[in-house]
Amino acid sequence: MTKLNNLGELLIRRMTDSEKRLIVELLPLFEANNIAEAGILFTENYPCNGYSDSFDRWYSMQIWKKYRGSVEQKLRQYDFTGTEKTLSELNVSKLHWASFWFDQRLQHYKEELLNEWKPSIEGRLQLYDFASAENILLKLGLTDMNWSKKRLHYYREKHLTELKSLIEKKLRQYNFTEAEGILSRSDLIDVTWFEQRLQYYKKKQFNELKVLIEDKLCQYDFIGADKISNALDRQSYETIKAKYVKQWFEKHVSEDGRSYVLDEQQVIAVLNDNKNTIVTARAGSGKTRTLVAKVVYLAAKYNIKPDELLVFVFNKKASDEINERLEKITVDGKQIFYNPEIATTFHAFARRIVYSICGENEKYGKILAEEKAYFIQAVIKTIPKRKVYQLFRSECFQIKRDKFASEQEYFEALRNSKYETLDGKVVKSEAEKIISDYLFEHGVAYYYENEYYLNSAYSICQKANRNRLYELKNKFKQESIKPDFYLKDYDIPWEHWAINGDESLSKIADINKCGIIGDYDEYKAKMIWKRWFYQKSWIDNGKPAGKYALQIKNMRPLIETTRNFENREEFEAKIEKILQEHGINKPKLPEEELIKKVWNSQVKRFSKMIMQFIDRAQQQFFDDILELRQRVEYFNGDDRTKVFLEIGLRCYFDYHNYLAGKLPKEKLITKITRNNKEGILDFRQYGIDFNLLLKRAIYIVNGGEHEDVESLLSLKKYILVDEYQDFSKLFLKMILSVRDVCPESKLFVVGDDWQAINRFAGSDTEYFKRFTDYFPEDSRKLEITTNYRCDRRIVENARTFMRNSLGENGNFSANSGYNGEVVLIDPTKTYIDYRDDKDNVYKKAMMVSEERDPSKAAVQYIKTVAEIIKGNKDKQKILLLHRNNDTSFWFIDLLAFYNRLCSAVVEKKFMHEDEFKEKVEILTMHRAKGLEADVVIILEADDGIIPMYHQDTHLFEIFGETEQIVLDDQKKLFYVAITRAKEKLYILHNSSEYNKNGFVEFCKSY
Repeated sequence: MTKLNNLGELLIRRMTDSEKRLIVELLPLFEANNIAEAGILFTENYPCNGYSDSFDRWYSMQIWKKYRGSVEQKLRQYDFTGTEKTLSELNVSKLHWASFWFDQRLQHYKEELLNEWKPSIEGRLQLYDFASAENILLKLGLTDMNWSKKRLHYYREKHLTELKSLIEKKLRQYNFTEAEGILSRSDLIDVTWFEQRLQYYKKKQFNELKVLIEDKLCQYDFIGADKISNALDRQSYETIKAKYVKQWFEKHVSEDGRSYVLDEQQVIAVLNDNKNTIVTARAGSGKTRTLVAKVVYLAAKYNIKPDELLVFVFNKKASDEINERLEKITVDGKQIFYNPEIATTFHAFARRIVYSICGENEKYGKILAEEKAYFIQAVIKTIPKRKVYQLFRSECFQIKRDKFASEQEYFEALRNSKYETLDGKVVKSEAEKIISDYLFEHGVAYYYENEYYLNSAYSICQKANRNRLYELKNKFKQESIKPDFYLKDYDIPWEHWAINGDESLSKIADINKCGIIGDYDEYKAKMIWKRWFYQKSWIDNGKPAGKYALQIKNMRPLIETTRNFENREEFEAKIEKILQEHGINKPKLPEEELIKKVWNSQVKRFSKMIMQFIDRAQQQFFDDILELRQRVEYFNGDDRTKVFLEIGLRCYFDYHNYLAGKLPKEKLITKITRNNKEGILDFRQYGIDFNLLLKRAIYIVNGGEHEDVESLLSLKKYILVDEYQDFSKLFLKMILSVRDVCPESKLFVVGDDWQAINRFAGSDTEYFKRFTDYFPEDSRKLEITTNYRCDRRIVENARTFMRNSLGENGNFSANSGYNGEVVLIDPTKTYIDYRDDKDNVYKKAMMVSEERDPSKAAVQYIKTVAEIIKGNKDKQKILLLHRNNDTSFWFIDLLAFYNRLCSAVVEKKFMHEDEFKEKVEILTMHRAKGLEADVVIILEADDGIIPMYHQDTHLFEIFGETEQIVLDDQKKLFYVAITRAKEKLYILHNSSEYNKNGFVEFCKSY
């Protein structure tokens, strides 16, 4: 204490006068132990530059004098944390000797406490209870003691050595699960070390097992190999096994006497045994072959009986093909299936449950299938026809930019939009539809885009004007003029212009960007030329040569219209005024007559629309009719769609009520003409359709009330589904219902989302894309991507098309061995010489009416196709494919085109008629799905045909229909079409600058 006093005096001498005066005030407070007031006084007098070091040390020394005893007391109580806190609060860091004293006393008491706890801590460490030992040390504040650190380190190292030894032992025994369990329970083991040892022993085990497994596989004992394969990861085992499964098929399995060869991807799909598997099988990749192989493999090598298999396909043709192929299969020369009925459609399966097992055939009667369209047509006839008339009269629609992924696709939609008139004609714009409808409603007969050739005009053209006349051909590359309308009883041509001719520069830029009319300046130049042509100042007064020259000479002055933002009523008033000015003043036909005419021209189309509504509603809302009703009732879109949905909903309920007998079916008895024969359809025998049959079957399976159904389904071990891209909600419910009865069954589905073209019937690719979400347990995705059907160039073309059009970058390669080609042909460049009798054969073939010669384009088209057939007459199969049932040629559908083509080919002696009909077939692209031919000719791959945007698209918005989805569907349809060709693919299209087809352009860059 004397030393402290001496030190204090020494410090005081070094202080400032103000600090000395403050000491005089502080000393009495310290002597009275009034530390709090001393602190206040210390703080209140704190100078701006701080106290001197001497004063700080003196002040700390006074504090230390008062609290040293308290610190010592806490140390005796082993309150190390509290002691350190007190010392920190005292702020005596400048008293080095005080800190030194504290450190010594702290160490003394910690060692004293540690000695008391050493036995307990040591005991826990011997048990490798590090957490408990560390917890004690932490609570006592002894974690920093050397003894603590050394003992923890010693026992950790000791335990680590023992753990490594134990893990090594487990790994040597190939007990990887227990080894991993040891790792998971300890944080001492280096994960990298463990992984290295694990991989070493796995590889060692793999090599040992591989010998044993391959010994089984060499004997094709796949079951035996499976039993000892559990230690291998699935992929490694499949890789080994695939070689022998492939070998077994090649050596022991035959179809029609030919060895059954599978590629590596097909083999993996065949042997795959996941709980849920989806296989993406591209066009021509052997999807059906793989499916058949899997059934054979399961039956021959795993003893799976036919009644333990359920193979779903989407049509009877596919089920027959699979069953027939299974019957032809032999294993080691022996047939393994006799009259198999393994493959079945969903509908046939439902029929078996409802009719054969549950005996409800008397309740429901015959199933409405082939006659469904006629039944719906009969139902439609019971509704007021006035609503149908209103529906078709108002069918104008707007294509919106936000419905498309890109501006390019939006413009493509605008260019390819089509409008259907009341009398069934297809026109290019809303204004043209209004004009057509007005003429129809007022009984004014007209031609749409009637064609007049320059050759006809040449004979009546003044010599001085012949160069001007031929500007159309020389400058615009056209050989004919086609007025938008021709009023045939009045000889009046009518042009509806898409422009006024005085648009601003910015408007012109927008028009050119969109591309609907091509180049603005060229369109305007044509418009000026056409006006000159229709003025007829160029005509010679001589006698015209031919009826078309006479028609041109007799033409009355041109009617010209544009539509500048007028609504329909305003535009119709404008049309009425113009017609009156030209001496045409016809009243509107009576409403009843119009309704009858529209009904007769549109009933087939309307029936298809209602059938699509019913099919989609049955597929998507079969278990929630209230949701369907609410979507219709609360629809907040355009009036036309609202009218259609209301009619559709009424027809939907009437359809089901008639089927169920709640409405008298006698009302539906109707006359039909089929195969040129009239007959009567009596629908009283029908009580259910296939969708309702599926719904009933699902209800029976879910109810679990029929023991025979339970017995049938409980046997199922494998469920296979073909064409899975065509799956729908109704089919999903069926699979889930069956799976509930046989939960351990394995699901194997195969399909190609690039060929998903049946959405109009209710299918949804959502189930394909999200397969692992719907079936998450042990789910697997596989691919089969090698095309064995098509020439390499055709496959490259298809792959490029899908990449460029849909952004699909999936694998797709060729291995067909064909040396083929892809040929793009523009029929408008085919030379026609009417002076040559040989070309008159084609003209005669395309003649529809004596009053009207076929267009040059039609003649060029049939000649082009005939010449292609001539060049490929040695091929076994030639397939002509078109987007629609109708061509763009006047009054010529596909069947008529086929017959006319046949007559031309036969007359030209390219083929005999029997040979033509045997080799050449014409189909829509939809109907060609699943087919193949040596030569495929794609007809009219032109804008407005494929792709085409129809005004009916938005009617099905409540079912998820959008313009973008419709565009994507047509891209997939085009992909289906071009992948039907084995050797040669011909794509016929208009290649002119402003008529280029986007789909064809997508193909070109391959």
